[in-house]
Amino acid sequence: MLEKVKRVIAGIKRTRVLYNVNNAPGNLKRCLFIYLTEPFVVPASHPGFYRHQNFKQCKQIAKVIGECGYIVDVADCSTPEVHSKKKYALIISHNLNTKTGGALDKNGKKLYFSTGSNPAFMRSNLNRRNRQLFERKGTELPILIFNDKVMSFVSSADAIVGFGNDFTKSTWRSDFEGPIYTFNNYGFENIRCSGDRDFRTAKKNFLFFTSGPQVLKGLDLLLDTFPAMPDLHLFVCSHFENEKQFCDVYKKELYRTPNIHPVGFIKIGSDRFYELCRTCAWVILPSCSEASAGSVVQCMYAGLVPIVTREAGIDLEDFGVLIGDDTLKEIRDVLINVSCQEDDTVRRLSGRTRIAAETKYSENHFCNSWRSIISKIIS
Repeated sequence: MLEKVKRVIAGIKRTRVLYNVNNAPGNLKRCLFIYLTEPFVVPASHPGFYRHQNFKQCKQIAKVIGECGYIVDVADCSTPEVHSKKKYALIISHNLNTKTGGALDKNGKKLYFSTGSNPAFMRSNLNRRNRQLFERKGTELPILIFNDKVMSFVSSADAIVGFGNDFTKSTWRSDFEGPIYTFNNYGFENIRCSGDRDFRTAKKNFLFFTSGPQVLKGLDLLLDTFPAMPDLHLFVCSHFENEKQFCDVYKKELYRTPNIHPVGFIKIGSDRFYELCRTCAWVILPSCSEASAGSVVQCMYAGLVPIVTREAGIDLEDFGVLIGDDTLKEIRDVLINVSCQEDDTVRRLSGRTRIAAETKYSENHFCNSWRSIISKIIS
């Protein structure tokens, strides 16, 4: 049997492997979904359940797979190797190097479940960003993300299924020639922002809302741009305080620049979150590697217009603003252009953003995308 290891997450014990999470009849084919097990142990009423979209998404993916005629077993993505007497017709793993052993049926399929761009692409872009930072600041920051250069499960997979769009898909082509299916992230549908936003003021305010690392997400680029634009304000909501060396390099910009506000981490849906959403018209993320960036999508639900790079993996269509490259000049030009838009223009963009969030970045769209993908793969 697969090893069962109890751990504690958010104060709740859970096992590394859970069997038949969809309570399906015992005569069906089996699927092993290797990603997270917490969502199937932590009750939806627990505050920790909504710390990230991926908790709910895990359960929704398992439900869709079950609808397609499978018993669904769930394993933690830290599982390096599958040791099981059970035979699986489908194994979906988020681990780059999962060893399936003899657990896969003779005619079974293996899918790699991606939540980001190709790690090689991310690594290359992050190294480039760090070199550029060194050229600007004369300081070399440590690389805070390490990904395996060997991707044995990916190379042997029948397909890749992951967050993102065609750009995200293209980052995998250097290492994978098979089918790649992508889908959009979604935000919590209860996120709303009242209509009393003053766009005359809000169009001068920008929200940086993400996690880290900061160089990957592009905070350094914003901190090197905003000080020269005192009429524009940047509100920084991220885990920057966890990166001491980054804060040391940008101490002046972060803490001693009047138009840069170091807010820190805030909870989605909190009073402070809504306050910032009313204050700002834009959510900005000049990241160098994402896949349908969830933090941006969350803010889209509150009507914040996204200003992002292609690497964010979001199709901006008629509502968002593209940062064409990650030069300081490009970012400065974009900031000047959007902040000079007519109030009504920004209001219309906000409305279109909210509509896009409710339709193409919704839970319903997410589940339908998975139904379509699984049907194509098993047909």
